[in-house]
Amino acid sequence: MRISRFVTVGIAFVAMITLAAWADAAVPKIEWSSGNVGAKIVVGGTYTTTVTFKSSIDLKGVKLAWTPSVNGILKVDPTTFGDIAANTVTTVTLTVTIPSDAKRQTYNGAMWVVAGTAKQPQLRKFARPLNLRFQVTK
Repeated sequence: MRISRFVTVGIAFVAMITLAAWADAAVPKIEWSSGNVGAKIVVGGTYTTTVTFKSSIDLKGVKLAWTPSVNGILKVDPTTFGDIAANTVTTVTLTVTIPSDAKRQTYNGAMWVVAGTAKQPQLRKFARPLNLRFQVTK
């Protein structure tokens, strides 16, 4: 009985380790060209930059999503990409426009890759966001 229980526990442990390794392999690692995008922008001014990202695995139905805190000042181009093969460098242009009646403040936000994978086609947000910080100056 004791040996049987030991074997059962051992098999369960090996199964858990195998499943954890398999699940981790299916989660893409998103690499941004920069961990942060930030700028000081004068009232009524515009700031444009490009960033790139790549994934360690193939992605399906790729989109970008960002926090609502930068809505109204941030334009992202493009926002959808279809499917992207693993290790493909993908370029995104970010344009930040500060209205002429804006007050001095700092906009903090983040942007994520949202996609499915071959094993998990439903869309989900992937870790490692691109941090955004735009400071309005007069």
